[in-house]
Amino acid sequence: MENEWFGMAASAAGGGLFGVIGTALGRIAGYFEKRQEQKFEMARWGHETDLLRLQMDAKREETEAEIALTQAQGSWDGLAASLNAEASIPDSYK
Repeated sequence: MENEWFGMAASAAGGGLFGVIGTALGRIAGYFEKRQEQKFEMARWGHETDLLRLQMDAKREETEAEIALTQAQGSWDGLAASLNAEASIPDSYK
């Protein structure tokens, strides 16, 4: 009878010990999992930041190209108007 009590006590102590060890290992694994998840999120945010910066640069270049095109078109329109005005002047010396 005494051996049965000792066996049950050892079994209960062993179960409790393995429960504590299992919980500790679970917490440690959770810590490393959380660190890895945070590292992934930081990398994702960095990628999104780079993508937004590239989109802003592309939009800026597009705007600059449109400005240059408008200036060139204005120059050509001014030249055409100047040539038309000069052509409409009649000859003054006969």
